[in-house]
Amino acid sequence: MIAIPISVVCPMCPGGVQHVAMRRIDGTPMAACPSVTPIGSMVFRNTPAPSGVFLVGAGIGVDQEVPREPTDAELRARLALLEQEEAKRKAAEGEAKASAELRAKVAKLEKQNPGVA
Repeated sequence: MIAIPISVVCPMCPGGVQHVAMRRIDGTPMAACPSVTPIGSMVFRNTPAPSGVFLVGAGIGVDQEVPREPTDAELRARLALLEQEEAKRKAAEGEAKASAELRAKVAKLEKQNPGVA
């Protein structure tokens, strides 16, 4: 991947549309373009001077992830993460409740015993 994203003017799209370059091939930017068909095919246009641009047919597998179902291992990991977050939330709620009860108890006892510091 390119460390600093650059945009290239697409010679195939009308109106000077710009696409973000995905990588470089020998210093020439490569971008995904929906005007190039079929998906994944590549063309070279020497139009944007000085070096031109490689255009790849945009779509699933090129600039979009292939949709898939998560594996059982991924689901187990996700479940463990969600359970940990729920346990943290419940612990925080329990601490807040205990703190509020403690403060209320101290306030009640201070009212009953005003001379105690």
